[in-house]
Amino acid sequence: MKKRRADATAVTYDPTSHEVTIADDAGNLLVGALDAAAVDGDNERMQVADVSLSTEAGGVEAICTVENASNEPVRAGDITFRFETAFSADARVYRHGYQSWSSTGTLTVGERFPTESPDNAPMMNDLAASTDDRTSSYLTGLVEDDRYVTAGFLEHDRYCTRFEIDDDDSGVATLRAVCPLEGTRLAPGEQLALPPLWVDADRELREGLAALADCVGERMNARVPETSPTGWCSWYHYFTDVTEADVRENLAELREWGIPVDVVQIDDGYMEAFGDWRSIADGFEDMSDVADDISTTGYRPGLWLAPFYVEAGADLHADHPEWFITEPTDAAADGPGTPVDGGFRAGSSLYGLDTTHPEVVDWLRETVSTVVDDWGFTYLKLDFLFAAALPGERYDAEATRMEAYRRGIETIAEVAGDDVFLLGSGAPMAPSVGLFDAMRIGPDTDPTWETPGESGSQPALKNAVRNTLTRNYLHRRWWLNDPDCQLVRDTSDLTGAEREAFAALVATTGGVN
Repeated sequence: MKKRRADATAVTYDPTSHEVTIADDAGNLLVGALDAAAVDGDNERMQVADVSLSTEAGGVEAICTVENASNEPVRAGDITFRFETAFSADARVYRHGYQSWSSTGTLTVGERFPTESPDNAPMMNDLAASTDDRTSSYLTGLVEDDRYVTAGFLEHDRYCTRFEIDDDDSGVATLRAVCPLEGTRLAPGEQLALPPLWVDADRELREGLAALADCVGERMNARVPETSPTGWCSWYHYFTDVTEADVRENLAELREWGIPVDVVQIDDGYMEAFGDWRSIADGFEDMSDVADDISTTGYRPGLWLAPFYVEAGADLHADHPEWFITEPTDAAADGPGTPVDGGFRAGSSLYGLDTTHPEVVDWLRETVSTVVDDWGFTYLKLDFLFAAALPGERYDAEATRMEAYRRGIETIAEVAGDDVFLLGSGAPMAPSVGLFDAMRIGPDTDPTWETPGESGSQPALKNAVRNTLTRNYLHRRWWLNDPDCQLVRDTSDLTGAEREAFAALVATTGGVN
């Protein structure tokens, strides 16, 4: 029997039954066994070899090691801690969303965030999860009266971990901590250590989440700039109709009014299509001239792009159909497979680039070099980044989804250089730590407070406010939080009180503004 205690958090592991118990001073909170699965369903070939326990940041860290116990290579599947819980119908559950815009917050037992539409589900949900409406990505928390459990995995550079919570009006029946190994190949007798699972049963949820975020940030070398930039963005007034003249007009107004912003960022609308980032729309003539004007006026030139997301009508899609993440294909099939559905936006299907494909990597390098070196933009907002992490077949069949995603961002960062500020959006959250200076942590804001019938991930000021509060603990632990823009235009359905409340929230939480 292995035991480890940190303050009131006590964890026990039984090597014979593979049972793990998590308790506080009042008794057991979570009790359950470890399961190891193989992709082909022959689970006896995968075994739990060991679980080591140690103290970390006031909690207990458990590292599970699994082993191929057969005489043949095996592709590993999900490794799962299956806990029964002591939490009743009075408990609350902290559910953390998969990506930047995904709904995040503490719900009562049995409560759910509104279901995503079929068009939006590929964007907002972890499509590899079996129970998206009950999933908390990367970390979670349970609270009932003065008893708490905060739990989360500490490393996210390879696997997309999650927690699956079975709860209804009677209470929280089970909590499953899942590390999907996505077919990682293990030779006979080969062992693999999983990302550490960290638990705390001593502190209130807010404090436990902060301690967990600190650990993840340290393990993954979080990038945290000293100051949070302020800026002007074209999106929420001009949307895709922005022109070069609009940018110059606002530059003049910013200068005349003496508004103290650091960045002037051109958003969607300067290019002809998602994917064709170097094909400039009619409203722009020379991007380098615009960037130079922004710089000489005293501001940092910023540009938005979605480097991994390509619409069906783009030239890039027509010219390189083999560059995309695809549905499973027959090895004998002639030509590239069907691209994985990446969602539907503005009348077009969209697909994710395969960032393990050498030609895609070369294209990324050329695109970023054009934007940074030729055009002169030194602040990049990278959007719709979940596209590189869609489940499906890739050029490198051994790469996991998050390895592929991180390769893409690392390529961009390498070409851009250390002096370019990187803001992520629409990104898988924990796997992005260490790659970005700042990160959008909620849905788009909007000139309306809420839209009845829409999910909690859709554009609405109410949704942006919720996630700014429920992910505030990530600020300066994983990156600088970006709560999204404040709308100061006079064409809006927001009340004065709603605008002022968001302005106060942004100022108080200290993120990118």
